[in-house]
Amino acid sequence: MKLYHRNLLTDYANRPYIRWLFSHWFADLGSSAYITLDNLEDFKSRGANVMEDRWRPSTIEARYMNTTKGAYLTFEHRYFSMIENAEEMRLIARFAWAWMQYVKGQQFGEDFQYKEQIPFTLTADQLRAMQKPREAKVMCHEFFAKLGLPWDDYSHFFDRNYLRRIKWGKFV
Repeated sequence: MKLYHRNLLTDYANRPYIRWLFSHWFADLGSSAYITLDNLEDFKSRGANVMEDRWRPSTIEARYMNTTKGAYLTFEHRYFSMIENAEEMRLIARFAWAWMQYVKGQQFGEDFQYKEQIPFTLTADQLRAMQKPREAKVMCHEFFAKLGLPWDDYSHFFDRNYLRRIKWGKFV
């Protein structure tokens, strides 16, 4: 499970647009993307590991529950903010499930044999592209296609949160 958690965090670090898509444009405190233009070069120069370098406010936390019925692991995704209705909650639950299944597939493959750790690959050029509306929309659209989710169902998050973050907010 630790390897899965590491891969989930690394995939999230590679895709800061997930936070910017689902977190309102003015939501700067309480959680943040792991990697931004402000800390990318420092992170890479130290050879930091996403799992071991958890100095930023956490956005994905493992939650352990122990009862007499056994123990299980769940994850708290803190970057979802201000859900406006039941339909948004349904869409977010579908996204979280599809993304976690995607990460599992990247780690284990269809035969459930361990393949490898997901590498940290985010570049400054990619981060700059994420701050341009057209390029950000293409990245998000392509990611949702990988997840097997229809972009049209999620595009309102892009319009409400991401575009406003580009115009008025900060990429944190």
